[in-house]
Amino acid sequence: MAQEHLGSDLSVYRAYLGGERERGSPDLRAVPGHRVPPDQKPERDLAEVAGVDNLRQALVNRLLTRRGELADVGHPEYGSRLYELIGRPNSATQRNLAKLYVLETLAQEPRVDQEEMQVDVQPDPRDRNRVLIEIRVRPVGEDSPVALQVPFSFAGET
Repeated sequence: MAQEHLGSDLSVYRAYLGGERERGSPDLRAVPGHRVPPDQKPERDLAEVAGVDNLRQALVNRLLTRRGELADVGHPEYGSRLYELIGRPNSATQRNLAKLYVLETLAQEPRVDQEEMQVDVQPDPRDRNRVLIEIRVRPVGEDSPVALQVPFSFAGET
């Protein structure tokens, strides 16, 4: 199996095989539009995510977890500092801080080539409190980059 080194886990995002805009919304409930991977039966309650999709999910989990939140279970550095930006204005300065915090978080992931990380933070044209964080990384041992988009709200809404 290709990409075994990227691991596998339970799928916790509603658009398992959806496009980049549909990814990144945590939801453990079965929702309309949830697509079951072709290699799994539709009647299963849980789906597995592996390879590049597992890396995407792991990166989103790191970004959505507050740094220090898992200290009690032995992972004090796991997570991001994005939560520190909640309540601040959606300004160029704050977007640059968001980019810095995302880069810090990506540097924690051993499956990501530290030399090939790109992060772009742009205002969401539909919501003045939100930004769209575009991430491109190259997994260690892979030739192709992985892209994902993570929305972030300065108002603290998901």
